[in-house]
Amino acid sequence: MDSQPLTADQIREQMRAIRRDLRANVKEIVVGTSQMFDWKNYVRSFPWATIATAAVIGYLLVPRRREAALPLETKESLENLTKEVKAAVAPPPREPSFSLVKLVWPVLSTVVLRVGTSYLTQLATSLLDLQNQGGPSPSNRPGAGPAGADQGMSVSRPVKVRK
Repeated sequence: MDSQPLTADQIREQMRAIRRDLRANVKEIVVGTSQMFDWKNYVRSFPWATIATAAVIGYLLVPRRREAALPLETKESLENLTKEVKAAVAPPPREPSFSLVKLVWPVLSTVVLRVGTSYLTQLATSLLDLQNQGGPSPSNRPGAGPAGADQGMSVSRPVKVRK
């Protein structure tokens, strides 16, 4: 570089040149970036490398084949294996226990309960009817002894007086 100072016109000219170059450089960067992210450009430029890369990626993505844990040569071995799996998974079957008492008990208990309730209801109803009619009370029943003898109380009844 020259040691002489630049004039204002020279500086303006250098700035115009830099601006022109800058615009051209930016256009090149934009085109280069768009080509860099365009996959079709790579396929056009490197077809064999693209095919090889796709094959490797496909190989890595596909899962491997699983080998059978047990070789099943015959139908019998398959049936045995099925029975073992069912026995391991399912709970053992309960043996039905047939008992006449277990079969009849719910019905019999319901009948006994209903008959007992009916009998007690009839007994209570007949006792209440006798008391309301002025009939014998439990202490005045025949064969119970004199009235009130067992409790020391007497039963009073209204007496009609004639004039």
